[in-house]
Amino acid sequence: MKLPAIQFYPGDWHKDQGVQSLDLIQRGAWFELLLMMHDSDERGVLLVNGQPMPDAVIARRLGLDNQTTNQILTTLLTYGVASRRESDNALFCRRMVKDERLRQVRTEAGKKGGNPRLLNQTPNQKPTTGDKQIPTPSFSSSTSITSSTHTPPTPATEVCVLAEGSKKNEGPVEGEELPAEGSLASASHTGGAAAGVTTSVEFRPDPEWAPQMRLVAEQMAEYFGLSHLQQDARMRLTRFCRIQFEQGQGQLLTKQFADYRAYKKLKDERLHGWKTYIGTEAQRFADGAWNEKDWGTALTEARKLTTATGNGNVAANSLTSRNRYSTPARRDFSNDRRDNAGADRSAAAA
Repeated sequence: MKLPAIQFYPGDWHKDQGVQSLDLIQRGAWFELLLMMHDSDERGVLLVNGQPMPDAVIARRLGLDNQTTNQILTTLLTYGVASRRESDNALFCRRMVKDERLRQVRTEAGKKGGNPRLLNQTPNQKPTTGDKQIPTPSFSSSTSITSSTHTPPTPATEVCVLAEGSKKNEGPVEGEELPAEGSLASASHTGGAAAGVTTSVEFRPDPEWAPQMRLVAEQMAEYFGLSHLQQDARMRLTRFCRIQFEQGQGQLLTKQFADYRAYKKLKDERLHGWKTYIGTEAQRFADGAWNEKDWGTALTEARKLTTATGNGNVAANSLTSRNRYSTPARRDFSNDRRDNAGADRSAAAA
């Protein structure tokens, strides 16, 4: 049965590390894919006419070209935002699949009286819970589940999108093993496909340095001229920044990058390539140009040299200007004219 609406919790979306590592275009594409999965014949799995939706059809549904769509899908799978089913390679959202499984469990439980533990009992079996049964939220506290003339209503269908530890989506019985809560944003914390309903997960919120890390990664991508189509390169830059921040070198990286930019601008030198700048992951990026020297010290020395050179040029230019515009002393030609006149008279007398 297709559900007419979907519950969406913005807090889960904003806290999900995988989703927040995407750029705006990728997040928008993922949200559109979630809506397609919600309307799919198998809720949570991207199908068309019962078959996995081809990438070309996904591109048309998103209104993008095939190359951009392929890059977006690669990013979603790399970051663990989306998954592909091993049986048919269909794209699916792990959390949405688990939510559908949970909805079906609760629906069946409601038909049996609201307690999932009654699912496995035969018609002639004596109930094991007795008067201590905890009523589910879908029933009134005054409703008797032992009445033979009353058919309990089927609980309303629901789509739950809750953060880990939330009480909005608790099961009806203490100790009941139900699908773990995650984020509909990606279900990246579930660690696999929804094969069962007893998966235990560990929710890890974003660390405090995450916003600063993303800002530095975005600045690096822009500085080295990486477009939004170069997703692989942007992902490597993000991973490089994440590793440095995880090692407690976030402030050092931020300062080194700022000093590097100022130094290159002052010296008007050629930039390193982005791969050379960050180094190799095998060396934990310690071999990158960002770490080859103290760029702050290099910047200070370059400024001193520029200042000294500038003062020398000013003095030389001043002397040149004085020589260029000084007016030579005027020569007195009166004595030369008198000498020439006396010589002419002597020649005439002779």
